[in-house]
Amino acid sequence: MLDSINSCLIESSRLAMTEENSEFDLLYPAEKDIVPPWEKFPTYEHHSLGWRMGDGEDYKCNWWNFVDSLPSEYESRLKYLKRNRPAPINQFYKVLWVLYPDCEEDKEYQESQAEIAELL
Repeated sequence: MLDSINSCLIESSRLAMTEENSEFDLLYPAEKDIVPPWEKFPTYEHHSLGWRMGDGEDYKCNWWNFVDSLPSEYESRLKYLKRNRPAPINQFYKVLWVLYPDCEEDKEYQESQAEIAELL
């Protein structure tokens, strides 16, 4: 009986590590994600007062704290963004800062602009 339990656990572990269920998915499951602000408050315009007062401001602060807790590798952050609704074009810099947490404005990026545009 113990052998069959062990083989089930091994098979479950093997399946869990497929491309669809990567280590990132196991450590950061989608149900624990904090969705991006543009998904939580889709009616807020980019410079809306809602982002500077009340629920929007608090949510955005909590979201940035969540983003800071994500692994810093590009692939992990890209996977997080792809699990959520595409960002509006006016959120380009937020997407850029999620993907490149240590970026500077004039840095040249290895990934193509088309790849970032796909997330918008």
